Order: sequence, then structure tokens, then C-alpha cells
Amino acid sequence: MKHLFYTALFFLLLMGCKKGQADFVVEGTITDNTFSKALSYATIDVYSVKNNTKTHLLSSSTDSDGKYSLKVKRDRFETLEIEVTKEHYFSIYKSILFDDLSVKNKNQYDFTTTGKAWAKIHLRHLDDNTTKLDLVKSIGKNNCTECCSDSYQQFVGNLDSVFYCVNDANTLYEVTYFKQYSSTNGKKSATTPFMDTVEILVEY
Repeated sequence: MKHLFYTALFFLLLMGCKKGQADFVVEGTITDNTFSKALSYATIDVYSVKNNTKTHLLSSSTDSDGKYSLKVKRDRFETLEIEVTKEHYFSIYKSILFDDLSVKNKNQYDFTTTGKAWAKIHLRHLDDNTTKLDLVKSIGKNNCTECCSDSYQQFVGNLDSVFYCVNDANTLYEVTYFKQYSSTNGKKSATTPFMDTVEILVEY
């Protein structure tokens, strides 16, 4: 009877050890590059992806020092997706392959993000309705879903209009413009303050 008791206890302990070994620990620090400090109290959502199906696993947040620690069960998924969000900041998305995760060591993933700001591009031309202007973003935020295009845009005729482009806060936003069949061209720029909008006026 005593032998059966110790055998059962051994298997319970063994199962407990295996359960602990089945957890991935993902941790790191998230930094606010706009103000060169920790991004505190940001929301972190974790998803698993398998066969094109995305499943929400858990939610957490960074502490006052921008640090986070996540414990993810070692189910067989293809990728682990981490999404970090905070109001007034650009979101962070990270996809991690299952095979890149370790159960023996903590998985360190540090991230950085920036605050949001906007450039108000104001185009004004009232002299000739046949005029053509080519405009392109030469400095500014790119590769984001909210970003203005990196391609040339053409504007024809008289106009007095505006459009808005998101940018990294406290950094420069610049446009380059060319008025076709004339010597009128140049650059206009402005620094975009955190959670504010600054106007860039192009008159031609």
C-alpha cells in the first residue's frame, strides 16, 4: 500500500514538473522613444496563430518601469503574436515563430515606440487652373497603416485644400514640391509636437 502511495506521489510530482516545463516565459522592456523613458502601463495582448486561426490567449500590461512578463502555455501553434497598445502612441506588433521560443530560457523581447503627432499639409494655388504640382513626402513617418503615401502625388488647377499626415512626435516632417514647367520647387518642413498638429503651407 505504501509502495502504491509513493508511486502515485512520484507521478504527480513528475506531472507538475512537466506542466512547468510546458510554459514559455516571454519578457522584456518597452521604451518610449519620444521622451526617452519607459512606456508604463501599456496594454499587451497575446495571440496564437495556427492554420490561419488567431486565438487570444491573454492580456497583460507593462509596469511603471515599462517591463512585462508573460507566461504562455506550450501548445502547438505556428506563431505567437504580441500586440502592444497605448493611447496616443503607435502600436507595436511582433510575430514570433514557435520554433524560436525556448522553454529552458526566458525569451527576451524588447520593443520601442513613439508618440503620435500630425502635419497639416496646406496647398494653396489660385492663379491658374491648368497648373500641375508634384508633391512627395521627403522626411516623415512611413511603413504604418496610418501613414501618408511615400509616392508622388499630383495636384491640378486652383485649389486651397488640406490633408493630414501622421508623424513620430517631436520629429521633422518635410515635403518636397515641384511645379511643372516652371522653376518653382522647394521643400517645406516643420517639427510635429506630441499629440499636436502643425501646419506646412505650400503656396505656388
